[in-house]
Amino acid sequence: MLTEPSYALEEQAEQEKEEASLWAVLSQLYLDAGIHLLFSGLVLMLARPPSLRRFLSISFCLALWGCAFSFWLAQLSMQRAHSILEQELARIRVNRKQAKSDLRTIFAQLGEPAASQFVDIISTDDFTFVKLLLSGRHGLHPHSLPHPSQHALAGFCGSLIGSACVALSSIFRFPLALFPSALCIGGLGGYILGKAYRNDLLSSFVWMASIVEMIAAIIFLTE
Repeated sequence: MLTEPSYALEEQAEQEKEEASLWAVLSQLYLDAGIHLLFSGLVLMLARPPSLRRFLSISFCLALWGCAFSFWLAQLSMQRAHSILEQELARIRVNRKQAKSDLRTIFAQLGEPAASQFVDIISTDDFTFVKLLLSGRHGLHPHSLPHPSQHALAGFCGSLIGSACVALSSIFRFPLALFPSALCIGGLGGYILGKAYRNDLLSSFVWMASIVEMIAAIIFLTE
């Protein structure tokens, strides 16, 4: 039985752990955005004079870059989350009765309250629990990045949307006019993709990648 002070300390520790995890995710997103911007700028500077074929090629290359780098970041997050889940599994083995309550809490945090019905048939001393969470649609931890395949798709779509706007703005010489369009298209595409995968962070990433590519156009192509 936990006393009130020890319960408060445990709750505070859990809150600090969640905040640290959230900042780790945000730092990865900012790193991804910065590299997108740098890479886009370097490629666009080498692409003058502009032509339709040249910029269509660049759009596709930037999209592949976004896909590959996003997949790499998500793999790093997956490894970190796998370690977290292994620690959690070792902890809940201590008390089988408390384990079922912990499992229900974890499923609820992952956005799958209905999945708690499987707690009764999952063996708490079996690694199947970790494998089940690793294959979850909502990620691996309450504040983790999406599954690598989903994150790669988000990077590809976001970069493709943004770099396509870069190509059009460069060819027709009105980058500032297309900037609101990139926000709308990227936001709408991110919203649809995120709702399809039931992941709000995925929506944010597609929107962010679209914006970053348009910022590259404004910085490097506005005369």
